[in-house]
Amino acid sequence: MYILCMDERTTIQIEKKTVKKLKTLRITKFDTYDEIVNRLIDNGTQD
Repeated sequence: MYILCMDERTTIQIEKKTVKKLKTLRITKFDTYDEIVNRLIDNGTQD
């Protein structure tokens, strides 16, 4: 679980179709986009 302070957050712009894709990658309905993106990054950097 990631806990962020408001000053540690940023806004990125993504297309609505990307949001739909991210939603399909949720493990639970409570997953945040930050958790999903970090999981994808971690999975992509493992050798």
